Amino acid sequence: MASTDVCNASTNSGLYNAIIFDLGGVISTWSSLSPESPLPAPANVFRRILSSSHWFEYEKGNLAKDEVYSLIAKQFAVEPAAVENTCQILSDSLQTNKKILEVIRELKETGLSIYAMSNISAPDWEMLKMKMTPAEWALFDHTFTS
Repeated sequence: MASTDVCNASTNSGLYNAIIFDLGGVISTWSSLSPESPLPAPANVFRRILSSSHWFEYEKGNLAKDEVYSLIAKQFAVEPAAVENTCQILSDSLQTNKKILEVIRELKETGLSIYAMSNISAPDWEMLKMKMTPAEWALFDHTFTS
């Protein structure tokens, strides 16, 4: 059964009228985030950084970039520059998952409402918006960020 057939079967039954997609790790991914990557901050440490309370405060807009880099550096025993450089490398490597966008396009054609959500800081959101085309963003009825 093709993905379009699955979409039509689901929407015809009336079970769903909207789908929410996560921007991070679903619609967009970091091409360099792996244990073998030559990142200034080790990938396994960086994954923990992204789940830290300091990072969450940054995503909510309660900390500036310099503040979060400093706090994280202390918490994880890494240099603030290593955190900043890792963020930049990963930002530069961010790629849109074209296969997911095609699935979203097919879902949209069935009449479903499509939403994107992410816990993301305002500066990172501004950067992310530049990674997709206006036509790709138009697939979403609305995008919600933290």
